[in-house]
Amino acid sequence: MISIIEQEEDRVVRSSMPSNSVQRFIVVLGAPTTEDGKPGPDMKQRLDRCLELLAQEKEDDCLVVVTGGSPRTYGSSGVCKEGDCMHQYLTEKGVKSSRILVENHAQHTFHNAIFSKSLLRTRGYIPSSRATELSILTSDWHMTRSMWCFQAVFCDHLNITLVPVTAKSDPTLPGAKERIAYEREMTRNKDWVLRCIQLHRGHPEVPEPLKGPWSEMLLDKLWESGRARLVKENEMRPEHKPRSGS
Repeated sequence: MISIIEQEEDRVVRSSMPSNSVQRFIVVLGAPTTEDGKPGPDMKQRLDRCLELLAQEKEDDCLVVVTGGSPRTYGSSGVCKEGDCMHQYLTEKGVKSSRILVENHAQHTFHNAIFSKSLLRTRGYIPSSRATELSILTSDWHMTRSMWCFQAVFCDHLNITLVPVTAKSDPTLPGAKERIAYEREMTRNKDWVLRCIQLHRGHPEVPEPLKGPWSEMLLDKLWESGRARLVKENEMRPEHKPRSGS
């Protein structure tokens, strides 16, 4: 007799098998959680934006990747993993668990990129010969650094188009001014991304060309030429544009 545990394991394995029809992944980057383990304001705005996008997509065409561990470095409570918190919020809003891939170890933005890439590889979605869209969903003030990280990490997958999708933040929230000022400082130059590449050069998801002595030059060429096929938000397909007022 097959045990209940074995049945559940079989269900999880089958539900995690890649679907050939998936054309788009919405990658929602983590943000602080509250002391009771609920989404904080920034996380909730990102997740609600994700729900808007999912409502416009066919179920089999689009999956969600939620990425975030339990950092305490930028105001997150640390009482739960951000990826798990986001998964719970989306499922409570009616999103099927089978549509959500959970990454719950990332401690910062560069981790979001390399760990999401590793998750997609583990689940069999990359490498792939088909054109695929990765929508990077984060707060408006966090988009520049996020795209720098994902462009660098995914530069070896030219069939993947990176699309920035912003969740409009509320600058009046407590700590918002400090977060925005910090992010501006972090994006004054690309040194932070370069340091991350050096620190994680042994990670298999960091592309080989970025591990050499010419990584800074390669990154400059990558960002300037649009090697990762960055699609600006005002060039997105109409159904992917933010709704007015959102």
